[in-house]
Amino acid sequence: MTNIDACLREVLLPYGLEIETPIYRGTANKYITYNYTTVPESFGDDAPEREKYLIQIHLVAPLNDNIHAMVRSIKKALSEADFSYPESCDISSADERHIVLETEAHGEIDYGTI
Repeated sequence: MTNIDACLREVLLPYGLEIETPIYRGTANKYITYNYTTVPESFGDDAPEREKYLIQIHLVAPLNDNIHAMVRSIKKALSEADFSYPESCDISSADERHIVLETEAHGEIDYGTI
């Protein structure tokens, strides 16, 4: 995995929604945001060789939008792009639909660019 942001955007852009990270500042009523945490792994010589990315993707839409097909499609697209198959959680409020997809990815650390 070369760049986690580029990989996520490549998967999510076909849905035609605005994508921002980590906070949406636009005016659309349907959009995607994402955030991630990294965890070092595969240690050698007291340094990690890889990082695990713990990713949350937030799909926000109006209450009356049926987004079930889009959620299923995003899960499939992430899985096909070598992310782990996502878990999902509906944290909708009285004002909006809000689905959180949680997935993982692994990437080599390039110390030449840090």
